[in-house]
Amino acid sequence: MKKSDSLLYYISLSYLFCSVYVIANFPYSDLVLPYISFIQFFIFLCFVVVQLNLNNIFMYKPKFNYLNFLSVLLFLIFFVSVFIANGKVNFDAESIFKFLTYITCIYIFFVHFSRIIFSDDEKFYNFLKVIVYFAVADAIFAIFSKFTGFRYSTSFPSHSLGFFSHPNTHSFVFTISLPVLFFLYFDKKIRLSFFLISLFLLAYNLMTTYSRTGMIITAFAVLLVTFFYSKKVFFISVALILVSASIVVANINAVKTDSSLSRALLILAAIQMILESPFHFFWGYGIFEAIEVFKTEKVFLGSLEIVVDPHNLILLLGIQFGMLVPLISLVIYFYVIIKSFLSIKKLKKTENFKKIILALSLCLGLFLQNMFEDIIVYPEYFVMPIFLVFLGYLYCNIKLAEGLIHTQSSL
Repeated sequence: MKKSDSLLYYISLSYLFCSVYVIANFPYSDLVLPYISFIQFFIFLCFVVVQLNLNNIFMYKPKFNYLNFLSVLLFLIFFVSVFIANGKVNFDAESIFKFLTYITCIYIFFVHFSRIIFSDDEKFYNFLKVIVYFAVADAIFAIFSKFTGFRYSTSFPSHSLGFFSHPNTHSFVFTISLPVLFFLYFDKKIRLSFFLISLFLLAYNLMTTYSRTGMIITAFAVLLVTFFYSKKVFFISVALILVSASIVVANINAVKTDSSLSRALLILAAIQMILESPFHFFWGYGIFEAIEVFKTEKVFLGSLEIVVDPHNLILLLGIQFGMLVPLISLVIYFYVIIKSFLSIKKLKKTENFKKIILALSLCLGLFLQNMFEDIIVYPEYFVMPIFLVFLGYLYCNIKLAEGLIHTQSSL
């Protein structure tokens, strides 16, 4: 464990705090939002200064492997799309810093923060507890707001919102925190009383977001975690989920209208944009220009839904940067996921086995949920950093399983 890693750990958490702050309804968050890319880039500079070691820079010898090759290729295509193919619409401070936010987010969370928590069990568990404590505080605030009328929302009068403005955003808090809660309890890091109280708070709030995708994906992630810990708890969880699902479905039908047609129109609008010409298929429309064009296109197709993107991570990346970016990103994602499943056999008798299952459940869950949402594509918000942390954690374990590193502390 490097001495600077403790400071880098807290700098990373400050970046993550900013990514939560700007999407939540915290005081002045709407005023901070236009400047979040600048703020996060400043935090990145602080990260680099702390990490900087000139001796390591001059002695560094890059190693060629499949993932490094794909990463460099992705960066080059990303760069060409933003600054060459769509340079006219992207050559402003906001677009440039948004581009840099993607790079800084990947660098901090996939490359380094994942390494830090991989190398230090205490920091790993502390990070998980931060996730659960925030979710519990958010859930308590949501219940308080709902039953007292504090911060009443005319758009979502019966939904759980917590610190956020939209129930679909709120559901991601529980997609992430509920599998973590089960993991911490099974690993004896929290007491049974805290687990049961937190489980009630988080599950109740998830169900009252009325996010069908969120509930299905969270159930999948929790079942994946419980299956490898306890078959008994797994079957109990299945029974409880089935009972809860029958109750929730009735409530959803009463509260929400069917959004299938409007979602289909959003997807169709994005596909039309991508297929408009070979140029747009390969290079997109630009970071912000794509959103403006999409808002016009969806209206022409008859979609009056108040959304600014297609609610699909592949299509959003496609209209912004062209289809090469999401395609290579998918190859990288599935490379890590498949290699992680293959590494499970080698690491089954190690302490890392259960942690790999947790990371897999979160990476699979967040990816699947963002096939129907796309908050993960926005690097300034909290979902992308958390997704990258656990994807990077899986990659660290792949290197351990393949003998590229011999111990966790050798990273």
